[in-house]
Amino acid sequence: MGESQCELTVLDVAELLQAQYAFISGGKSHGGHPIITFPDNLGQTEISPSDYRNLISYLVSVPSLHEADEGFALIIDRRKDKWNSIKSVLLNISGYFPGNIHVVFVLKPSGFFQRHFQEISSKSLQDHFKFEIIICEDVVDLNSFIDKTDLSKDLGGYIAYDHSEWIQHRAVSLYMYTTLWTGPS
Repeated sequence: MGESQCELTVLDVAELLQAQYAFISGGKSHGGHPIITFPDNLGQTEISPSDYRNLISYLVSVPSLHEADEGFALIIDRRKDKWNSIKSVLLNISGYFPGNIHVVFVLKPSGFFQRHFQEISSKSLQDHFKFEIIICEDVVDLNSFIDKTDLSKDLGGYIAYDHSEWIQHRAVSLYMYTTLWTGPS
């Protein structure tokens, strides 16, 4: 599902990408599944269903067709947020995800009151969704499934991922591809 397979281009979703609701840094799980991260952006406004569909459709189109067919590993980082935020993201994912989901890793909220809801929330999440969900206490737990070399620095990894730079590189690649196939404007 390279970008040419997706009707949307980076320019179509640039504003959504800049909001950093989700991103794909190039890392992979131990099983070789491309990782899409839903970062912990405390106070982030909800994304509309149509914007979510466009963003996820684009992100799923970034890896090669072979990689996408193997399925995705999703990371939902909500260490500074609440369980309701996790459930909201999971509902979006279960309502629309145009690829195979191999597993969803959830970095659970670490606030005092949120820790008390863990048992109830973890069990209800597993019962409610059709994909595997692994609750991680922290990034150390996450490293049991994903090597640090495949995680961005905000998740305790080594990938020096710069979201703005990634968007710019994608836009330049699109421009070069378009120029080669259609000629300069």
